[in-house]
Amino acid sequence: MGDDAEFYVYGTYANKNCPLLRELPAAEYYFLYGSCWRDEPYQYPYGFSPQEATHEIDYGLTSGGKGKMVGWNWDVSTTYGDDDVKLSTIHSGNIGLYAATGCLTGGLLRWPAEGDAVDVEPGPQPRL
Repeated sequence: MGDDAEFYVYGTYANKNCPLLRELPAAEYYFLYGSCWRDEPYQYPYGFSPQEATHEIDYGLTSGGKGKMVGWNWDVSTTYGDDDVKLSTIHSGNIGLYAATGCLTGGLLRWPAEGDAVDVEPGPQPRL
């Protein structure tokens, strides 16, 4: 890019697992009453406290160049990143959902982001 220019690149990556565990008093436990699952054994006969867990993958990459040209400073860059968060339920008593899907997933949240930047400013000016 020349003597007064340089290229740069940097990135970030995070892989996080987080069970959102909290203990509930017995009065706040969920119970199954009646015989809606007549033919299926009930996993938590004394009540259960469903809890959530997340698995998150977050990354970003930026690359660009900067330098000086004809008395001006310039910087041109581009960035791409993504943040995926998978929500799931653990210690749940929803046997029907588990039997139908094989998991108790609350969903996937995704935040992709990309951007470009062009910065130009006058370089140092001679003093008069």
